[in-house]
Amino acid sequence: MRRLVAIGVLSAIFVGTAAASPAFACGCGVVVAPDGATVAVSNERALVHWDGTKETMELLLDVESDALELGIVIPTPLPAIVEDGDPRLFETIENTVAPVRRVETDWWGLGYLMPDPPPSEVEVLDRVQVGPLEATTIAAVDTAGLNTWLAANGYSFSETVTKSLASYVERGWSFTVLRLMGDDPMTGQLDPIRLTFETTRLIYPTRISQVETAPQSMRLYVFDKQRVTVAKANSPTVEIDGDVSVAWAGEVSDARLTAMGAYLTVFDITYTEPKKQITSDLAFVYSVSDRDVKPETVHYAMVTLLGIPVGTLVVGWAVIGLALVTGHVVGRRRAR
Repeated sequence: MRRLVAIGVLSAIFVGTAAASPAFACGCGVVVAPDGATVAVSNERALVHWDGTKETMELLLDVESDALELGIVIPTPLPAIVEDGDPRLFETIENTVAPVRRVETDWWGLGYLMPDPPPSEVEVLDRVQVGPLEATTIAAVDTAGLNTWLAANGYSFSETVTKSLASYVERGWSFTVLRLMGDDPMTGQLDPIRLTFETTRLIYPTRISQVETAPQSMRLYVFDKQRVTVAKANSPTVEIDGDVSVAWAGEVSDARLTAMGAYLTVFDITYTEPKKQITSDLAFVYSVSDRDVKPETVHYAMVTLLGIPVGTLVVGWAVIGLALVTGHVVGRRRAR
């Protein structure tokens, strides 16, 4: 029986582009642009949660490019259903995880001296329109068929990218390709895209971005019933080699968020040397720590009198009073 490799295609295929297309990486996939184009993907944010059967991954990316067409190839364990994302979800999450504003009373005026902390055969299975984007689902019987279909549709990858895609094909994964086209160069934040697919565990694809040489960074919002930690998908007990920090961790109360999970863990992840550090996709396991992480920003409310910090006035008055008393005592002693 032939194994089918399914690919969900959502946005940007360079039809009729004969020139080789250079690849650039984002954390979740590889970006393909016409020959000679420049691309920078930044501020990658992803909302991920798993209901025990299906995973939902919602992506929000900033793209700066001088190209009119771009492609983003994203691997998923099984074919993804592609829909419009909801930008309000990201706003709700950022409002939830924003540092708590704590005000401290400052009697001395010294708080203002302390700066605030910095905040081979391919079968087309389906084709649908998602807003301004086209989503196509295909199945390939092998890597050669996948590469042939991608090349026929304008994608020409380097040998390194082809090997990275092949590793997913061998594991029976699928791919989502984003078709992004416009009359002007791609600049600014893209509308969020939601991918839903069946999987036996919560996972985030990053191995494909191993092809990149520039540092890679991303923020992941992971919903579950308790705090989680990030690990290598091929070795769930091993921590990843990138720099990981927990920006926020705690229970959420907004109904739009609790529908995805009662507990939210926010990770900021940076790979300074992707080729060396990225050796696996990301998986998430329950953390041994149940401590919440909720950053605060401290603001100082200075107490003044006539524009002068009260603490300074009190000390000044005390010094003046002490000087007067001392002078009076010394004067009386001299008089005697």
